[in-house]
Amino acid sequence: MIKQTKRKPEPTDVVIVGVGAGGATAAKVLTEAGLRVVGLERGPWLKPEHASGDEIKILNRNYLWQDPKLKPRTVRASESEKAVVTNFSATPQVVGGGTTHWGGMVPRMTVNDFRMRSLLGEIDGASLVDWPITYEELEPYYTKVEWEFGTSGLAGANRWEGPRSRGYPTKPSNLSQIGRVFATAMDKLGHSTFPMPQGMVSEPYRGREPFSENGFWQQYPDPGSGKSSTLITFVPDALATGRFDLRPDCYVREILVGKDGRATGVLYQDADGTEIVQEAKAVIVAGGGIETPRLLLMSTSPSSRTAWPTRAGWWAGTRRSTSTRSRSVCSTGSCTTRCTGGRGTT
Repeated sequence: MIKQTKRKPEPTDVVIVGVGAGGATAAKVLTEAGLRVVGLERGPWLKPEHASGDEIKILNRNYLWQDPKLKPRTVRASESEKAVVTNFSATPQVVGGGTTHWGGMVPRMTVNDFRMRSLLGEIDGASLVDWPITYEELEPYYTKVEWEFGTSGLAGANRWEGPRSRGYPTKPSNLSQIGRVFATAMDKLGHSTFPMPQGMVSEPYRGREPFSENGFWQQYPDPGSGKSSTLITFVPDALATGRFDLRPDCYVREILVGKDGRATGVLYQDADGTEIVQEAKAVIVAGGGIETPRLLLMSTSPSSRTAWPTRAGWWAGTRRSTSTRSRSVCSTGSCTTRCTGGRGTT
């Protein structure tokens, strides 16, 4: 049950919706630049002590992932089909987002990856385009993130890799027995191999200790500080500035828009069910590939009652979700399944 608005916090410079891979990165950069930032995360703020190798807890009881009964998503293959509730494209909804469970494989794109259209030309059935930036323009930022994360790897080992301005901050992790067999076989066949760069520290780095290299890595949170999740890296950096207000268990229902069509803040529901308006000079939506468009589709401008993405031509053919104070239907507007608590998404 949603309660009436009881309080209104002070306006802030920036409000970020979703404190995962992208949101936490933005929080670190903006707070270190001197801005006041509020981070609203739909899920809980788990700590390393909450992690374990308990497979039933982590994989079967939705400890990291959204529970489809409480936070359902619907899916359909076409507009003519009836949408069904399913655990579609699940990603942990917690502080740190998908980086809490990722394997941390972080190879760089190659120089040619940025100009596939120029290299391959027109291909029937494809819509290839070149990136608007080049590898050379992005390289300094690759390096910055690698060093902030404590990425493990071996510079120069990948002969296809583009030029680097700096090596990796920590050495590559040891090869497993399977990895050694594979590398030996590839060498005999005349193929090169290289250790995969990983978002993990392989030696002590900035107060962090290396991962224990047990089997509970992919899909599991880290009980230590070895995995380079934004929970362990960028969130603490942002908090250390004293300018980051992190609010977990807060569900953003709508981006608020002024008469000029510009965002003025967000309307969200906290863990107690209280509706709160957070005003901000800028709104960053970093909810991922499903939750971000869902929120945009649920948000409208006073000058145009159509959803933001539809007005911008991003999602032609969809329409704003209908909602009440207690429920909403999926964001395509044609799902026959209603979701309670204003938490319906598609």
